[in-house]
Order: sequence, then structure tokens, then C-alpha cells
Amino acid sequence: MRAAAFLLLGAITQGVCASQFENFVEGGFAYTSSENELQDETDDSNGAGLAVRGRAYVEGSAFLQFDAQASFTSGDVFDTDYDLDFQLYRVGLGAAGRAGEGDILSTVWAEVLHGRAELDVEGLGSEDADEWGGGAHVRFDRFNDRAVFLPYLQLGYLILEELRGPEVKLGFRLAYESWVPYAEVQYLDLDADSSDPFSLSYRPITFNIGVRLNF
Repeated sequence: MRAAAFLLLGAITQGVCASQFENFVEGGFAYTSSENELQDETDDSNGAGLAVRGRAYVEGSAFLQFDAQASFTSGDVFDTDYDLDFQLYRVGLGAAGRAGEGDILSTVWAEVLHGRAELDVEGLGSEDADEWGGGAHVRFDRFNDRAVFLPYLQLGYLILEELRGPEVKLGFRLAYESWVPYAEVQYLDLDADSSDPFSLSYRPITFNIGVRLNF
């Protein structure tokens, strides 16, 4: 009887370890409202976007992940309409583990970034900028096989060639079998690291909704 209990406990423990380190891909739609600063003039641009992410565990708790995000916003500055499209691509390497004795899964990772901004000003033409950089993040997810509501918090810092600043994500997932809907709010504060009067500071707040597929 005691041996059977130990075997059952071992099977449950293995199941928990396996399920908390699941591979996944997720994607959805976004709405972005961004405060942009150009030549000491501040303006808000708004628009829709897309986001796709994925993670694959490669050895134990170590993982590779990717993240692609695009927002297509418009606004006006100096009484002139403009379109601002911003794309951010990331590839990262990290590790996951349980935080303390509770039901919190913590992950840390470092990533390589590629950011692309396309600014099209009415009557003045367009200008593109491509920048490379890196980032570091820590994330805390509630992990509980019996819970449906799973909140999470992510904190990070990004450094691009001319832009740098913090990133914060706060959201939740609703666990239903292999498909998991989620909603989150993301804040970026990318200030221009340049004395160029035409450099752009970009501070978007983005609301994301989508679905995660575990495999």
C-alpha cells in the first residue's frame, strides 16, 4: 500500500514538472496608444497590430523563444498627419524554475532584438530606421493545475542603438486544456539615446488579446 502511494506521488510530481515546462506558441491582436516625442513636440498615435510568440524547451528547464510584434499607428504633429509603424523581433535564451514553495513559476532570459520604425509624414515623405540591440527579462507566472485564472507579471529592460528603456507586461491566462486565451497590457518606455533633434522617443501602451497553444 505504501509502495503504491509512493508510485502515485511520483507520477503526480512528474506530471507537474512536465506540464509547467510546456512548449507553446501564441498569437493575437493588439491595440496600441503611443506617446511619441519628436523635436521636443509630444503627440499620441493610435492603431492596431499583431503579436506572435513561442517557446521551446531544449534541455530540462532551459528554453529558446521568439517574439514578433508589429503596431501600425497614426497621429498628427505640427498640424501634419503621419503614420508610424513599429516592429520588434526578438530571439532569446533562458531558464525556468519554481519560485519558493508557492505556485509561482519564474523565468529569466536574455534576448537579441531587431527593431524597425517606419515614419511617413504627409507631404514630407517617409523615413525608415533599423536598430539592433539586446534585452533582459524576468517573469512570474502563477502555476496551478487546478486553477483556471493564471495571472503573470514580466519586467525587463531593452537597449537598442538609439533607444533604451524598461518594459512591463501584466496579464492573465485562462487555462482550458491545450488552448489558453490570454489578455495583457504592455508598457514600453524607449527614450532616444541621441542628441539628434530628429530622434524619436517611443512610449507605447499596448493591449493584447490572443490564444496560446501548448504542445
